[in-house]
Amino acid sequence: MKKRRILIVCRWPVGGIRTYLNYSYRHFSRDEFEVTLLANREIESEYVERDMKALGIRVVWVRSILGQNVLPLSIAWLLLTRKYDLIHSQGFISGFYAATINKLFRVPHVLTIHGILEKEYFEGRLERLKRLMFRQALRNVTVFHGVSRDMLTHVQEEMPSLKGCPAEWVVINNGIDPAPFLAASPQADRVLRERYGIDRDVFVFGFFGRLIQQKGFNYVIDAVELLRKNRPTERKFLVLVLSRGDFVREYKADVERKKLTDFFRFERTEPDIHEIMAGCDAVLMPSNWEAWGLLANEAHCAGVPLIASTCIGLREAIEDTPTLTVPPGDAAALAEAMVTVMTDPTVKERHLGFRHEAAERFNVKKSAEQLIELFRRVGRGGSGG
Repeated sequence: MKKRRILIVCRWPVGGIRTYLNYSYRHFSRDEFEVTLLANREIESEYVERDMKALGIRVVWVRSILGQNVLPLSIAWLLLTRKYDLIHSQGFISGFYAATINKLFRVPHVLTIHGILEKEYFEGRLERLKRLMFRQALRNVTVFHGVSRDMLTHVQEEMPSLKGCPAEWVVINNGIDPAPFLAASPQADRVLRERYGIDRDVFVFGFFGRLIQQKGFNYVIDAVELLRKNRPTERKFLVLVLSRGDFVREYKADVERKKLTDFFRFERTEPDIHEIMAGCDAVLMPSNWEAWGLLANEAHCAGVPLIASTCIGLREAIEDTPTLTVPPGDAAALAEAMVTVMTDPTVKERHLGFRHEAAERFNVKKSAEQLIELFRRVGRGGSGG
């Protein structure tokens, strides 16, 4: 049987997008699909290469011309030199470049929406022209795939003219592999404390992910400052931050300026994130926006209490769960929730009791099966291709 060739276009395969590719494509049969990932090199490149190799995915790094990565030219070169049955672009910028180049090739194109249309995409004196070019390019997309309902609604509200284009609008929720989180060691708490030198009597809040404005880490700093000033607790606590690069230097400086260094520990993220998460007493996720919220799914499957904002995207991932919710951007509410999770043992009990329901609800296998069926239908050779 002829294999279906998929070209994944991903400008920056970091954070949640890398996790999404890992979780979803592990369910694609190598007997049916031949997958190529085109991406820019970045700080996580070695991990991307390792993960994709394990999935049988060929990685092509965008070539550099005069020190600049030129993703559109790389897309054109691959489409010229190899016949693909489907393009799967990750995010708006990747989708824009792929749709622009694909006008010449007319390969079925699925754009997976991983975020919001940020103002910086269109800033400058040519804002109207940029928006027009963006809309025109995206009219060539075959399927707009939202990992949450919020993502599709957001695009339709920001660019209502796209609703009139012939593309399909499909929601396939994100998901995770629950197995490693369900199987985390009962000794994870002890192992974590030994690894990072944290005393047994310290309550550990975990903050995982990129240190960028989207993730709301500044509200964690503000909440800790409020607790120190206004709500001193008998329980010692620490925010363990596992991240890589981004604005870590700036956030560290803010922590030091506010004399909060005793309450924070900054470490590099590790491959065994499930064991580290299981060792935490709670997870913080005060995001300004999310496409979905894979971290929330992981915390629920690990049975670790989660404090999360009700921001766009994330609110869908935490709906009907034991999550302690706070409004986005509300440091005072976040501080109160941190006190609650430290003082109310029933919060932990409710999260532990939810683990197996979470594992069933958020299992990526169901999402991947829907994605595979979509690709079979709209790709070249499918009923819609």
